[in-house]
Amino acid sequence: MQDIKEIIDEIECKYNGLSIDELIGGVLVETPYGHCYRVHSVFDLLLQIPPADELKRAFIERLELVYGIRENLWQRLLRYGLKTIHDLVCVPRYKNYASSILDILEKGSLQELSFLLEQRLKKGDKLFLILPALVKKESLLFVDIETDSLNITTSLLVLGIGYFECDRFNLVQYISLEKRKDERSILNSFLKDVKGKNLFITFCGRSFDIPVLQHRLAYYGCTPPEIVHLDLYHFARKNFRHILPNCKLRTIEEHILGLKRKKDIPGELVPHFYSAYEQTRNFGYIKYIVDHNKEDILSLVRLLSLISRI
Repeated sequence: MQDIKEIIDEIECKYNGLSIDELIGGVLVETPYGHCYRVHSVFDLLLQIPPADELKRAFIERLELVYGIRENLWQRLLRYGLKTIHDLVCVPRYKNYASSILDILEKGSLQELSFLLEQRLKKGDKLFLILPALVKKESLLFVDIETDSLNITTSLLVLGIGYFECDRFNLVQYISLEKRKDERSILNSFLKDVKGKNLFITFCGRSFDIPVLQHRLAYYGCTPPEIVHLDLYHFARKNFRHILPNCKLRTIEEHILGLKRKKDIPGELVPHFYSAYEQTRNFGYIKYIVDHNKEDILSLVRLLSLISRI
């Protein structure tokens, strides 16, 4: 808690009276529904994902993708020389299932592939990495939100997205300077940014970020984008739960990625910092929320690359 006290002292002493432009360096974005504050940063980040051909080979060797085949039967089929889904096309019992799965792979439909993998494999199976491998990295969208509570009906405080463009990683953050009032503008901007994107990348987004975004969009009468979603938490839990005290993103950063944030606030303190901003209008509190969101998104890229190498 001493670190948090030092942060609060710094905010009150160093940042009081400074404008948000001086502290964060963004712009006020006007939309048909009001305005929100937008920050755009660019970083040199490498993204390493296994080649698509490598994952396709692994895909057709996973016989349990075919309905009716589990571990014991899979092992028996291997002993009979049936090693790939292609081989199963020659078996009358599995011909239709095997053929349909190969068709899905050939088409490269992320929606169909994602549905198949979720039906047949455990969350966190490395074969899910075929989803980002099949699309250009420019069509990936890394997403993280900051809210005023953990309730699904919560208000958006910061919506951060990251994407690659011309080998540079772009980080865009939409900030609510007036809670609820700016939310529709944030979501309107977000809907424009998701155009041309094929895959969301999150950490714990399956249980929080994506449901919150869907709920807030529906609240304003907007149609949520139908984009496939890859939640890195499941990979982290599968690989690190036995060697780490917990599978929080910051814990993974420190113990696995070798990174330690300086003067970062825990995610659970974001609502308190925003409340302090509302009471004092000190933009230093906003700066720390935005910095926390930025580090979360940058770590999504690093974590995806790490998981790809395991």
